[in-house]
Amino acid sequence: MDVKPVKTTKLYEGVIDYIIEMINSGVIRPGQQLPTENEFIDMLKVSKGVLREAFRVLEYRGIIETRPGEGRYMRSIIGELGRDIDYYQKYRRASLLDICECRQMIEVGLVRLAVRRATPKDIDELGEINQRMRDMVLDDKETDLDMEFHLAISRAAHNIVLLESMQNIINTLKNINEKSALTYQAWRTLCFEHQDIFEAVASRDENRAVYAMRTHLMNLRNAIMESREGMI
Repeated sequence: MDVKPVKTTKLYEGVIDYIIEMINSGVIRPGQQLPTENEFIDMLKVSKGVLREAFRVLEYRGIIETRPGEGRYMRSIIGELGRDIDYYQKYRRASLLDICECRQMIEVGLVRLAVRRATPKDIDELGEINQRMRDMVLDDKETDLDMEFHLAISRAAHNIVLLESMQNIINTLKNINEKSALTYQAWRTLCFEHQDIFEAVASRDENRAVYAMRTHLMNLRNAIMESREGMI
């Protein structure tokens, strides 16, 4: 396969086109592992960030999957590549938006309770998770610590029913791969917003904490909506 450096306004779209071409031409077959990130970078002459953006879109479309510790694989798709993908995307986006609405109702209340009830140990845990998350994002590494941060807020609220509700929500988000519905830059920006939430809880500023959480969840919803054009 003749591969040339990607030259397009949105570089990640060019990467997607190349990978789809590899699939359609039989270079990559269902269930087969994709080349490594370094191999793609050498082939396409793009940055790691551009490559990961393309992977996120392909994963969102249900074309590839990431297996922890193994790499990325083409899914074992039956029939034509595009079969039922549009329906799947619309269904998953609707699910994510419903979850965002649910989280607005639950987590604003949770952060109020966290401000009032968090112990010094709770705040230390929240600060540690937030710092580890920031360090990984700054180092250009993906992580689930953003979800762990929200669970830590739930633990700090000291309400077992609300905690179990949030655990169920987080498990659902992991199952439908929420992060792959966002652009990489949007996900990075959302991760950094946790700093305001942490500072508000640590300083026992309830109004600031509520505002920060509500704004964060609204920004998440907007990011999912705005990803529609680039991911369909």
